[in-house]
Amino acid sequence: MIPYAIALAIVILLAVIIIKFIKKILLIIVFLFLLFAIFLGYNGYLVYKDILDIQQHLETSQNAFLLSKDGKFIAGFSAVFSDAEKLILFSENDIKEANSDYKKLAENNYKVFIFSNKILADLPDTISFSDFSFEKQQFIDLFESTDPVSDAIAYLVSAKQIPDMEEAKNRIRNELTKDAHDKTAFKGLLFALAVQHIFKDKSYIFEAIKEKKLTVYPETPAFKAIKFVPNALLNKFVEKLG
Repeated sequence: MIPYAIALAIVILLAVIIIKFIKKILLIIVFLFLLFAIFLGYNGYLVYKDILDIQQHLETSQNAFLLSKDGKFIAGFSAVFSDAEKLILFSENDIKEANSDYKKLAENNYKVFIFSNKILADLPDTISFSDFSFEKQQFIDLFESTDPVSDAIAYLVSAKQIPDMEEAKNRIRNELTKDAHDKTAFKGLLFALAVQHIFKDKSYIFEAIKEKKLTVYPETPAFKAIKFVPNALLNKFVEKLG
């Protein structure tokens, strides 16, 4: 009987130890779950608060836009979404300063949108520019050009959109460079045109962030959250925006 009693006592002792261990594990799980819930709740609040701020300021504030290639900015502009007339093209000197420290742009702009030149591949096959149109590849090639204005005019002549006459070419040159005082500013104008085209698709900004074609500075909670939200939910959000 004694061995059986000892065995029973050992079993009971082990059961008590196991139960206590399970209780501790459960307490840890509950504690971690609560921490996770608090974390989600707090971050959800930050995202909600940020969305309200974006709704209030994004449309009516000045925002900067930069186009990068191989880690260097090649064109840029600043604009107000709700007022196309407040377009400021970045000159060669402006782009040099942005390459030195683009974060300074946030001092006078609500957001800084940094696009990879990969977005140019997402443009439509034909890009309208004033009374003219460019095939996509010819339009993209202008960003690589050392004299984009002359190359743009040469393309328009070859496409028979303007006559091959000096008077006509000079008139178009003046029209194209009316707001662009150097070749970098003209590329900024082309970039603004590209942004205008791709933003016609309201879901593009979300897709570009997810695909790392677009980064936003400062990257506030709402823009961070976009990376983790399923596309289906983002598409529903876009549908509600109309």
